[in-house]
Amino acid sequence: MLKKLTASLRFRLVTAFLLVSLPPMVFAAQLASQAVATAFEQNVETWLGESSAYFINNMRDTEQEATAIGHYISTQTPAISRVIKDRRSLPSSIAQLIDSVGYDFLAIYDANKNIVYASRPIASMVNLQLTADHSLARIQIGQRTFIMSYGLQPFEFEGERYFILLGTWFDQDDLGALAAVSEIGRAHV
Repeated sequence: MLKKLTASLRFRLVTAFLLVSLPPMVFAAQLASQAVATAFEQNVETWLGESSAYFINNMRDTEQEATAIGHYISTQTPAISRVIKDRRSLPSSIAQLIDSVGYDFLAIYDANKNIVYASRPIASMVNLQLTADHSLARIQIGQRTFIMSYGLQPFEFEGERYFILLGTWFDQDDLGALAAVSEIGRAHV
């Protein structure tokens, strides 16, 4: 009988211990998991916001710089005349300027969007309008496709309207980061 009483007492003590300790443990675990999930979500939101801001600011800087360089090129009347009237290449000094500041592509086209000059032979170019102020372009050169951030500078030459488009490719690191942001954004939703 003593064994039965001891077993019954042990059972009651274990049950009482579980009843007293288990609900607070479950509650604490739930609170901890919610805190971790909330912190993770906030960190992902912050990272996505910072990554997006970096990308947009980088694109805006590229556009502004490219537009300024395009404006400079448009003021170089002998070079513009050589390209538009004579259908020759850019003078080496301008080509070197473009290379030295890291631009990959230069095109001059008329008001009807006919290309007068392109620094590389392109198969196609499609504007990817992001916002009213910001665009990217998808450009096909041979079998390769590039995504390009660019600046566009309109100018007049002998009474006709032309545009200088100066752009730089997004490299694989940029595109990989964008893909990662997109994947995290999709998983987060």
